[in-house]
Amino acid sequence: MRLFIIILLSILPLHRTVSAHQSENSKSDLMRLDHAIEQYSVYNDLKQDRIRELVKLLESRHDNPDQLYGMQSLLADTYAAYQFDSTLHYLRANLDLALRNRYPGRINETRIKIADLYTSAGYYLEAADLLDRQIDTTELTGPLLGRYYVTRLRFCNAAVEYFTNPDLVRQASASRRYYMDQVLAFYPSDSDIYQRHLVDKLMGAKQYLEAGEIIDRLLEHEQPSSHAYAGYAYTKALIEGFLGHADAQICWLARSATADLQSATRDNASICLLSQILFASQNDVQRAFRYLKVSMDDAQFYNARLRPWQIATVLPRIEASYLEQKTRQIRISTGLGIASSILFLFACCIAVLEIRQKRRSEQMRLELEESNRRMNEYIRRLSELNESKTALNNELRESNAVKEEYIGLFLGICSDNIDRFKEFRNHIRKRLTSGSAKDLLQELNSPSMIDSRIEEFYRTFDEVFLRLYPNFVEEFNSLLRPEARIEPKNGELNTELRIFALIRLGITGSSKIAVLLRYSVNTIYNYRAKVKGNACVSRADFEERVKKIGSFSGENDTDVQPPAQARNSD
Repeated sequence: MRLFIIILLSILPLHRTVSAHQSENSKSDLMRLDHAIEQYSVYNDLKQDRIRELVKLLESRHDNPDQLYGMQSLLADTYAAYQFDSTLHYLRANLDLALRNRYPGRINETRIKIADLYTSAGYYLEAADLLDRQIDTTELTGPLLGRYYVTRLRFCNAAVEYFTNPDLVRQASASRRYYMDQVLAFYPSDSDIYQRHLVDKLMGAKQYLEAGEIIDRLLEHEQPSSHAYAGYAYTKALIEGFLGHADAQICWLARSATADLQSATRDNASICLLSQILFASQNDVQRAFRYLKVSMDDAQFYNARLRPWQIATVLPRIEASYLEQKTRQIRISTGLGIASSILFLFACCIAVLEIRQKRRSEQMRLELEESNRRMNEYIRRLSELNESKTALNNELRESNAVKEEYIGLFLGICSDNIDRFKEFRNHIRKRLTSGSAKDLLQELNSPSMIDSRIEEFYRTFDEVFLRLYPNFVEEFNSLLRPEARIEPKNGELNTELRIFALIRLGITGSSKIAVLLRYSVNTIYNYRAKVKGNACVSRADFEERVKKIGSFSGENDTDVQPPAQARNSD
């Protein structure tokens, strides 16, 4: 009897009503999405009919290269976001046709389209090869140049999101900012392309309200069943998510997924993300599993690399929860049967014990996998910490060496200044005792003394700095265009080199540099702007590159003495 009570309590229903978490709007949108899933075969058949009509037209255009190129382009556009292999097939056919007929414009146009396709499908090495090696950007003009900028920007976005190498991510981030500016500068401000990328830029700057206003205007001009509407609705959902509007995010993801289904778009992201949100925030396991299965079917049909990988990262958890929910329902049904039959009770006891044992084994397996994953993560973090520690130790050694070098120089100059002061005092005393006060005053008013000290200061700074960083000039010039490179005369730095030598030492403020070099702040600013204007690297990180030039030369003793002429008395 006690065993019966325990089993009966273990299978009591523990339902959680998902509907309590959903507003009327999200319920309505999710119901429309469910209906679109039921009607999906109809939308797919319409797409297939359209493709068959285009294939028939293509078969009648083999004799005319221009018409053949146009029809294959139309077929590639029709297959885009529907089936990767077919899209690539017609694009490659167009590329072969353009190469045979030697049409540079069409060659570059097709390669840009292929690179864009590779990027969207996750073939980043192939996309990078096309963009970096096979497209002659000097031949790109008009709309083709704009299309190139857009494709480049899309590749940089994917690199920032999916690359794991920190250096590659930093390079891709810098390139993304550059190509974002190029796209916005190329297209008119009232065009959809400009508005769409302006939204991306505003979202990157966390200006979500402004981005949402633009997306709302773009959505007004699109049919709710179009592929473009699906893309804008997905962006709108992301914005609502960043703003913390969870219910609105679900609404827009459902609308985007519905538009994807109605336009027969197989390369989609909305329904997968919607599945994750419903599972994580509302525990709507059945709906989440159904949506994720639709997403996986679409990804397998589209046959690209990126989307199945994304789905595979979340499928096990949702599938496990779905199976667990199904198991719980089975247990509830089993409990009702137990209440009516003792024989069935014992059979269910054995079944329940078996299920529990399997679940414990499965749980142990999952825990072991999780432990292995965490261990690998700890090892990776430890490796990163070791690399950071090594870099910091190198910087500390260089800093200590520079400090020792300048302490020696400072002590030498201080000693030399004391000797000069004593000699100058004796000189003044002699002048005064000899009655030559007028000559002494004239000598003190002469600027030559100060000028000579400034020149001496420059020579001392140049000599010590070049001893510390002997390769500074060569590496600094490597950051400039060849015609703008600066060569020192007689082993002395000029004003531009001294300014960036101080920046290399960590003195970056224009006002502080102006005080040290005896110039006005505006003059220092103009020099810096002029040199950065001649840089062959990005102006934004030019000075950061200067700060990393060279390393401290440890060949000299740290007991530094000032130059010989600085130690001579006046």
